[in-house]
Amino acid sequence: MDLIIQATIGHRSFEHFDISRLSIDLVQFAALLIIALRANRNYPLGLAAAQLLAIVGNLAALFHRDGWNEAYWAMTQMPILLQLSILAGGLWAHRRRVSRIGNYNSWSPRMAGGRGFS
Repeated sequence: MDLIIQATIGHRSFEHFDISRLSIDLVQFAALLIIALRANRNYPLGLAAAQLLAIVGNLAALFHRDGWNEAYWAMTQMPILLQLSILAGGLWAHRRRVSRIGNYNSWSPRMAGGRGFS
């Protein structure tokens, strides 16, 4: 999504707060949170938590405009590395569990008569 925005409106730097970065991070957080609430695994919660760090980085840049460009970059881009390591660890644990106990339910079952997430 970020590449599409850069192709349409041009290159963006980390010198100033950018609402499009915050918007992308909010959408990603919402999607990861929905997946984490339904998944029968724990690592999606870690992915959502790391995405929340990126949102906090955006908010810090919004409220403290002077001298935060390195911190803005670090707080919005470094959680990606954390997410990749969490994803790798989660997938490794999943493969190990499948080899040990066989296939298991990937998604949390819905409660009888309930709506939404269970």
